[in-house]
Amino acid sequence: MQPESRVRAAKSEGIPLPLPAHDATLAADAEKFSRALEGLARVYQLQDPRQTCSYGISLTECYALEAAAEKGPLTVNEVASSLSLDKSSASRAVASLKRKGLVVRRSHPRDGRAVEVTATAAGLRLYRRIRESARACHQQLLEEFPPEVRRAAAVLLQRIAAADRACASTGNLSPE
Repeated sequence: MQPESRVRAAKSEGIPLPLPAHDATLAADAEKFSRALEGLARVYQLQDPRQTCSYGISLTECYALEAAAEKGPLTVNEVASSLSLDKSSASRAVASLKRKGLVVRRSHPRDGRAVEVTATAAGLRLYRRIRESARACHQQLLEEFPPEVRRAAAVLLQRIAAADRACASTGNLSPE
């Protein structure tokens, strides 16, 4: 996306535009922002993916259930890809979810070698419970901020995620 179209898109969504690079506080703000983001990343990175969350499934299983609930049916390879896991780790998570009655596995209708994973009704209920609990926590956190700050924060986090994915795959900030 060209810079001009980014500006138009941001303005149309009511997103505050970044200040010019010559802003004297930019470097200090970037430093504070980086430290805050690093702290947030550590919270998530230091969690043991095998640790059981309060819903009786591991974090990896939680993410696999989310993938099946939101994008399913998926092959085990697609689950692995969406979670950035190897196939054997995804397969173990899916097998555990199956034992718990949260997903079903069946042969892929077009590829007999592949296995397709779908969330069960119980899996969908658990996924919704987990998601609603997280949303309630986030809503409570956001209550103290004005709407324009909440919207800008969401856009900023989406841009950070996109930039990090692009950096990881291309070495550049922009996916273009």
